[in-house]
Amino acid sequence: ITPLLSKSFYFIPGAVLNFLVTRNNQRLFEKQKEKWEIFVDAYNHPYIFCHTTKSMAYFVNNETLHYFTDFIGDKNSLLYYFYLGAHKVLLGYYHQMEIKDKLPLEGFYSGPSKIIQDFIAPFNIYLKAEYRSVFSQIDDVSNPNQIEIKSESIVMAGNAVRRKVNFNLTLKENKIHSFKVLENGKMFSAETV
Repeated sequence: ITPLLSKSFYFIPGAVLNFLVTRNNQRLFEKQKEKWEIFVDAYNHPYIFCHTTKSMAYFVNNETLHYFTDFIGDKNSLLYYFYLGAHKVLLGYYHQMEIKDKLPLEGFYSGPSKIIQDFIAPFNIYLKAEYRSVFSQIDDVSNPNQIEIKSESIVMAGNAVRRKVNFNLTLKENKIHSFKVLENGKMFSAETV
């Protein structure tokens, strides 16, 4: 376990994360503050709650991996992109190690596409959503003060890429320092305040 990784993703109930979000939407820059708070539900499952969008991202931290299990709420929110961009994070640094996972289809497909997929699923899975991440930069391997993680979410129908979102997550001072999202020329970033 790398202390910077484990402390940055150690979300305990009652913890609050504040971000300043900058959106670049067709040459317009919008800035807003977002407040996230960690809660647990009646079954003792932890989740991040965004006070701005009323969205929730359920997660598990087993001291080896931090991973998200479910998302409820606004699919255009910073929390949703964080759910996609930090979907599965290994809490120990290994040079050039790539993490891969499958994403739930609920956030990407609905209606006829999903019905057809459900019907032909025993024979062929043609709708896919995948996640990949890699540690891209570290300042000191033995005792890091800063780590960057690059990740991407890719949505495919057959062999055609339908959607691709790139993420860059910077950890610094034992917390999430910044988070950047790039999709189809649209970019937004968030910094801890």
